[in-house]
Amino acid sequence: MRIALPDGDRECTLRAFAWGSPGLRGSVDGTVVIEAVSPSASAPTWMGLIHGHLERPSVELPFRSSLTRAYLEELIRTRLAEAEADEAPSGRPSLRVASQKYRDPDARWGMAECPIPHTEAPQYAGSAREVLEAHFGLRRDPHMQDWELEVCEPDRIEEYLAFYEQQTDPAVRFDTMAIALVAYDEAREPWTWASWFDETLRRDFALHGHSVAYWAALDREANDPELARLVFRISKPLREIWESSLVPIELHDG
Repeated sequence: MRIALPDGDRECTLRAFAWGSPGLRGSVDGTVVIEAVSPSASAPTWMGLIHGHLERPSVELPFRSSLTRAYLEELIRTRLAEAEADEAPSGRPSLRVASQKYRDPDARWGMAECPIPHTEAPQYAGSAREVLEAHFGLRRDPHMQDWELEVCEPDRIEEYLAFYEQQTDPAVRFDTMAIALVAYDEAREPWTWASWFDETLRRDFALHGHSVAYWAALDREANDPELARLVFRISKPLREIWESSLVPIELHDG
């Protein structure tokens, strides 16, 4: 569809991906990828991602995004204005220009109200912190801003991985993986654990989609040489997991 914006109509396309095979399910967590291409070759394309819960009326029909033209115009206009001003309101991620493209890793911020519900999979760690605090003897402080970063001890990575494998509660697994990923990134020899994270995150991607997206640094191109050097040490393997774990699904616009 064409979206009317101050810099001219942009051609807007939507694609959708499930966090794992949808099978015969009527709803899945997934990611909608929105691209708005400018008529001017000198103006960057805008690409935004919205992670959320997608539904379909029946297994024979496409999933619905509920992103009408009005929602898309609001979203793209808002984020492009912030990008051109080179700043975003407090709490919102800034857009990065790469290869003539604004990469917006969390486009939900660009709407006053996003019509796509949040994922059923957790986004932030901490719901099972009491379990992990008791098991690992972690320090307790209710005022921690980034709990998994503050309590992680990289030298205990083997303990985290072993504990993860023993758990069946998704909340406990999610929080354990959150700490384990910090340890993976900060480990003296991170590649020792690469195969375990690769296998486990692919297997449990539906639970850890948000965590993989964060560490994969989706605001950068996959071939960005700074991906592993200036972002996170584990961004490159996490990007590979992200890109290979998404399952394309048919999407009905609007």
